[in-house]
Amino acid sequence: MGKGAKIALIVAVIIAVGVGGFFLGQMTKKSGSKDTPPGMARRGDWPNPNQPSTPPPPPEKVEINVEGLPSRGPANAPVTILEISDFECPFCARGWTTVDRLMQEYSGKIRLTFRNFPLQFHPNARPAAEAALSAGDQGKFWEMYDKIFSSQAPNRVDRQNLINYAKELKLDMKKFTKCLDENCHQAKIDQDLQESIKLGVNGTPCFFINGKRLVGAQPYEVFKQMIDEELGKAK
Repeated sequence: MGKGAKIALIVAVIIAVGVGGFFLGQMTKKSGSKDTPPGMARRGDWPNPNQPSTPPPPPEKVEINVEGLPSRGPANAPVTILEISDFECPFCARGWTTVDRLMQEYSGKIRLTFRNFPLQFHPNARPAAEAALSAGDQGKFWEMYDKIFSSQAPNRVDRQNLINYAKELKLDMKKFTKCLDENCHQAKIDQDLQESIKLGVNGTPCFFINGKRLVGAQPYEVFKQMIDEELGKAK
């Protein structure tokens, strides 16, 4: 084979590898976009190997039981939002900003309820869930919820910050730290996880607006459109 033919062969191989890599990258990118919606953290592998796989997504509208969950807003409000969230998830903090705005702008028209969904790869998410529920034992769940989500510091949910938040809320610190150390709400958090998984939830944040699912930290306008539709039906 002549020198010119060898050079041509090498160039052809380089081009083929480059084109193949490009198409492989595009296929991987498309696959990833289907698996994880924007503005959402995935649940990942469940720690129990015998845990059944996540069930298929529920229908467009499902019956949601919010009895016994933390709740703010009128019980008879025309719109009920179930928020399923992780206190260490940055997307959830972004979703909190939107929900907080909605609660102010639609004051008296929205009832907000909450389920914990601490993701396995967020080590402080479960202690933060314990802290919020422990604050709830003293009538200040939503105050702790707001404190955690409104603080954007990277370590906003480490133990010391949770204790600082409790002090700022003037909680009984002996009861609070005892509950935090003994994981006294472990069963409740596990129940939240299981009930959420039954609804097809596998990442955070996830919202159900009058039973209609909205996945991820979607823009304010998306929430507003769904809420306005539900309020229109209530007239």
